[in-house]
Amino acid sequence: MYEFFLKFHHYIAFLVLIFLIFEMIHILWLINYNIQIKFFFKVILDITVVTIFIQIFFGFLLMIFNCFYLYENRIDFIQILKQREIRSKIIEHPIIMILGSSMFIFFYKKLDKEKKITNTVFFYFLLSVLTIITRFPLKIL
Repeated sequence: MYEFFLKFHHYIAFLVLIFLIFEMIHILWLINYNIQIKFFFKVILDITVVTIFIQIFFGFLLMIFNCFYLYENRIDFIQILKQREIRSKIIEHPIIMILGSSMFIFFYKKLDKEKKITNTVFFYFLLSVLTIITRFPLKIL
């Protein structure tokens, strides 16, 4: 069951990454040509938010599985902090992804409120994408 959740988590991560890249290109195009936000872009944003929520849900399930595994094998927190790969997987990756997803949701709400792409809205989007990409596990490519 853990392997299924992990594979699904990886596939959804690629889907989120594809959506974010598409949105980045679309936002830059909207800014360059000073075009209003269309219905299609709003639908893509809605789908991205839903996939991010699914990604976070499966990430929490994987964290619960990892916590049970660590508890059963009596691995304490100090041992986790000493090992770079395990620390990155169990502590750094989830925290940064939750921060990046929260920033994306904040961008989404700000865009929905302002109805246009301003420099502030673009900055929030860029910051969320960069945060997500910094801890994206590129090894699974």
